[in-house]
Amino acid sequence: MDKSVKVSLDHSDSLVYVNPYTAEVLAIVNHEDFFHFMDEGHRHLWMPTKIGRQVVGWSTFIFFILLITGMVLWWPKKWNRRSREQSFTIKWKAKFKRVNYDLHNVLGFYALTIAFVMCFTGLIMSFPGFEVPWSG
Repeated sequence: MDKSVKVSLDHSDSLVYVNPYTAEVLAIVNHEDFFHFMDEGHRHLWMPTKIGRQVVGWSTFIFFILLITGMVLWWPKKWNRRSREQSFTIKWKAKFKRVNYDLHNVLGFYALTIAFVMCFTGLIMSFPGFEVPWSG
């Protein structure tokens, strides 16, 4: 009987600990810590929730469009040995402009998968109607 239930309220920065058998409030704890602060920044940029959520959501959507257009621009016209070599490797002995271009292209391609996953989960969190069909 010494167990308690932790209740988190949506628009409050506090946690309420309640006895599940008697509904007695055991403690109220201020939930303002570093991780909560960072969570608020990622979800709504420390702005009022309704406005900040829209800003973060649409920014994530623009990032999603940029990822798709970047992939289209990266995609080689022909898949032969030379185009594969240029698309997946960095030519370190070239001039600075070429190395910079290769770094952008190659590292951008390798980061694309992680960026897509992060962007996709951000879209799901930002827009309630943006759900995957298999989520139930």
